[in-house]
Amino acid sequence: MQQRADMDYKYLFVTIIFLLSISLNSQIMPSNYGFAGGPERSTSTTSVLYLDASNSSSYSGSGTTWVSIGSTNFNTSMLNGVSYVSNGDFDYMSFDGSNDYVETSKTASNLGFYNSDYSMEAAVRFKDVGSDNFIFGTQTSSTRQGLHVGARNSMVYQGHYSMDGASASGTLSANIWYHIIWTYDVSASEMKMYLNGSHIETDTGRTSFLGTTSLRISLGMSNRYANIDLAYAKVFDSVLSTSEISSLYSDYDSVVTRAGYVYGTVNENGTLNLSAPANATITSVSFASYGTPNGSDGNYTTGSCHATNSQTIVESYCVGNNSCSIPATNAVFGDPCGGTLKYLYVKVYYTH
Repeated sequence: MQQRADMDYKYLFVTIIFLLSISLNSQIMPSNYGFAGGPERSTSTTSVLYLDASNSSSYSGSGTTWVSIGSTNFNTSMLNGVSYVSNGDFDYMSFDGSNDYVETSKTASNLGFYNSDYSMEAAVRFKDVGSDNFIFGTQTSSTRQGLHVGARNSMVYQGHYSMDGASASGTLSANIWYHIIWTYDVSASEMKMYLNGSHIETDTGRTSFLGTTSLRISLGMSNRYANIDLAYAKVFDSVLSTSEISSLYSDYDSVVTRAGYVYGTVNENGTLNLSAPANATITSVSFASYGTPNGSDGNYTTGSCHATNSQTIVESYCVGNNSCSIPATNAVFGDPCGGTLKYLYVKVYYTH
């Protein structure tokens, strides 16, 4: 009997240890969860640069070091005030379009796309579509040596300098998240662009990139800083296949629609248009003020002039919908401060 009791105690001890290990693992996993939360899983082709604001192996949540966790790890530097925004499963870096960017200290030769095939991928939101907003770039203005890949006005854009390609005007809108992939095939002299998993543009007769200066994120050509939010960016030293592109978009789509915020501002007598990702629903209003609110990029506070009904009115327009359009007028909100130019600032939360 004593031997049987000893065996029972041993079994109980092992069981307790096993259950504790399950509990501990379940607590640890979310800290490394995001768009790609850990090792890349959608493609057998590993990226040579991979910066991910949602992955704790890439960004710790503080400081100015953003680690590339592609085929080899290396540090990049966030310069001049790049800000990190914690956003549930969907964290991102916010760039103000003034002077902030990321210095990789890696050239095209280091990353394998000098005079060669490449693909570049980004999960990005453009805060305006009336200027150049390049995600990948170099500071050179010479033919085939000035990389500028991102957006020009409302076009998806891919440039080597005087060897450029672009989608149709009106492709992009402000304040909407996009998944974009650009590819370059050196043997075909061909650029291709993919938006949210769909092929949207092919440009032929474009010769390869020959730049030798370092790659920068959110800065390209002649100090053109991008006004963007960037969740992640990748560079591959090969042309991704259509199946790989589809898988990468599926990964993006499964997370971007899960939960997050959209926000915006508009002047009095304008209309504020807010859109959650496809298949997502606006579930609450985190901030709303018609009057003289303060702040930028979703970090808003009320000012000395504030319509007290702002929250309930915005909720009536937005909650339960995928998108909403709110007139910023006295007819809708009343006039909280006569004779003063007013603004509408709104931030809403969506879930899938």
